[in-house]
Amino acid sequence: MVKRSSTLITTILLLAALVSISWLLVAPGVFGASRTTLDAPQNVVLPSATDAGVVAGVGSTDSLLRGSRVVEAFQAAQPRDPFRPLIVGAPDVSGSDDPLSGSNVTVVAITTDAAGNRRAIVRVDGTEYTVGVGETFAGRYKIVALDDDKVTFLFGDSTFVLGEGQQILK
Repeated sequence: MVKRSSTLITTILLLAALVSISWLLVAPGVFGASRTTLDAPQNVVLPSATDAGVVAGVGSTDSLLRGSRVVEAFQAAQPRDPFRPLIVGAPDVSGSDDPLSGSNVTVVAITTDAAGNRRAIVRVDGTEYTVGVGETFAGRYKIVALDDDKVTFLFGDSTFVLGEGQQILK
């Protein structure tokens, strides 16, 4: 009895596998999908490097590198020396406008002006600014909140908080 049920299960599994394989072979033809065969290599005509020219309103070919091809209205390939740097010429880092150099930001004091508005005295790289909420100073910093004991700054898209007498390198 056990042998008979084992044989029956094996037969059912083999039959299911056969039906699945048949379905995979027949289904593309039934549902209209085209079958591609790879019997012989296809002849593909590619423009040669000597054919590079002005195509469909593309400007002059002076900007193309040697070995480049223009296909339709875009440059299909641009060979590049992998050892040549992508950026030529180093940026001038001697000035204070360099975004990568740090600035010392210090909250010197938090005061109130004659009109009763809170003001912060902030020192950025030795230059002092007296600023209120919403004011931009030193070109890149903005005060977004001003409390009795702390100032919230916006620098780019990040915020930071300093208390009176605190300093940070940004």
